[in-house]
This record gives sequence, structure tokens and C-alpha cells, in this order.
Amino acid sequence: MRMNSKSILAASTIALGSALLFTGCTLKSVRAYGECSGKQAGGGECKAGMEVIWEGDGGGKRSIYNSLLSSLSVLPDAATFELDTSGSTIPYPATGNAVLRVKNVATGAISASQTFSWVRTGTVIRVADPNAVNAWIYANVGNGDALSYDLLPFHSAYGNGPQVIAGQAKQEGITKASYYLEFEGRDCVNHPSPHLCMEM
Repeated sequence: MRMNSKSILAASTIALGSALLFTGCTLKSVRAYGECSGKQAGGGECKAGMEVIWEGDGGGKRSIYNSLLSSLSVLPDAATFELDTSGSTIPYPATGNAVLRVKNVATGAISASQTFSWVRTGTVIRVADPNAVNAWIYANVGNGDALSYDLLPFHSAYGNGPQVIAGQAKQEGITKASYYLEFEGRDCVNHPSPHLCMEM
């Protein structure tokens, strides 16, 4: 089974990225993407991203920030969210980074951007410092009404033949979304030119 590359990691980024937002707000729309290339010898590069827009009048602080101040209980705890990569045949790196950006939908302006690290323990990926993530989101909502969450590209050294990339985005151990993709890994060891292999 071959799926569109944009489906790779999309469900997981929706869930994981949304989880880092405000559970007390109403979701308006989500845009997500993800892909893995199989053009490199000894594996491929994966990347993913998403944008979440919350219901409001575009007033930023008025539509989101003030609602947060009215009840601190709506703030999420990033420590309760994880990405379980069980079911994958491809190796995931032990660490990585993601860029979070606060945006204003009406103007397209990016009001804040920050890189955060994540770590993998066994099959489970979590943000390395959930308290820092929580504090940053709370402090930088500003006039924004959208948050994009982009995983920085990472290399996965899978081999040739059938491969699976899979994961379950969980909150407090409960699966909120999942992804599963079967694809064919390409091994270019016997290709006369590694450079040409990467461009195939």
C-alpha cells in the first residue's frame, strides 16, 4: 500500500501539536503535512508540520488569551503528551527539535518563534522540557490565534524493502490520533553514482 507522502506523520502532528495548545478553546481548523523521502542510500529524511487555528474573532488576546486567564485549568500540561512510535520498522532518532510559531491569521504575521527539543525513551517521544513549552505558549499568545508546529527534518537509516512508519499521539496514555504508512525503502549501494541515486 502506498499513501500520499503528505499523509506521513500528519495525524500525529495534528494531535501532538494540538495537545500543546489550549484544551479549553474551540478548534476551528487544522492544516498538517508530513513526508519521508526514500531517495538516499541507507535511509531517508522525514519532516512534518501543522497549523492550528482556534475559534475566535481574530482579536488574539481578546479571543484566546483572556479566556485562558479566566481559568488556568484550560492550560495544557505538555508532560502528559507523548508520541508512541510502536509499530514502526524504521529507526527514530533519540533526540530532535521542533519549531513552534505563534501567528495571526488575519495579517499572516509571526509574532513569536521558538525551537524546542524532544527526546525518545524506548518507543515514546516527549518534549524534553514540558514546563518550558507550557510557559512559552502562555507568554507568547499575544495577538496570535494560530500555532504552527514544525518538526525539523530528521534522518532515518532504514534499509531497502518494505518499511512501516507508524505512531500514536497520546494524552495521559490515551491515543488521540495515529498514523500508519507502508512504503518501499530504496537501497542505492549498487548504484554507480550515489549522487544520482539521491536524485532518482
